[in-house]
Amino acid sequence: MNNDLTREQLYLGVKQLIELDAPHIHLPQQKLFTLFSLAFQSFLYRASKNKGFYLIRLEDSFLGDKLSRKSKDISTRKFMDKLLLPRKLNFEGSTLMLDFFQIPSWAMSKDIPKEKFKGALIVKNTNPGPFQYPIEHEEDEATVKLAIDNWGEHFYSKSLQEVCPYTCTIAYQQKIEGLTQTKFPFITDNPELPSGVKIASHLTDLDFGNEEE
Repeated sequence: MNNDLTREQLYLGVKQLIELDAPHIHLPQQKLFTLFSLAFQSFLYRASKNKGFYLIRLEDSFLGDKLSRKSKDISTRKFMDKLLLPRKLNFEGSTLMLDFFQIPSWAMSKDIPKEKFKGALIVKNTNPGPFQYPIEHEEDEATVKLAIDNWGEHFYSKSLQEVCPYTCTIAYQQKIEGLTQTKFPFITDNPELPSGVKIASHLTDLDFGNEEE
């Protein structure tokens, strides 16, 4: 794809994440698909160096499909396409697993001993509001209430911090306690506008979203 990350951007971004001296980090910037490529490639590097179980937790399966098509490097797109089904792959002696914010999807990993987990990558969609768990049954509501009581509103991320020595959470405009924020200098804070578009000064505080096309 013409708007993929350059080799230099990919290298520098992955290097920044690998060298960051923090166990639990947060990527809060816009450009979801760029952030995911950088985080995922650093995740694969860790998996190749420190064998164990690595979990990718996405907000929903729809997001997984978008990441497999729109991530900003071809390697990440191909890997995600293979991981979507069966949601479990071996890589360089490690096991990568995929689940979603919905608690029933955690069944695949819930019986794995905690000491075998080495890392987790958590990705929230671009909507800046809080995650809304789809309540379809009474037991769903009870399960979510228990999770929120234990870990707070960001239970889908906080629950993994108790299990994994390393986590990376991608969540735009979210404030999650206990995470170290890091930003990439080549990602601008303001969305770029198409050539020729002008905005009146009184409209510059509008939120145009952060999803890349």
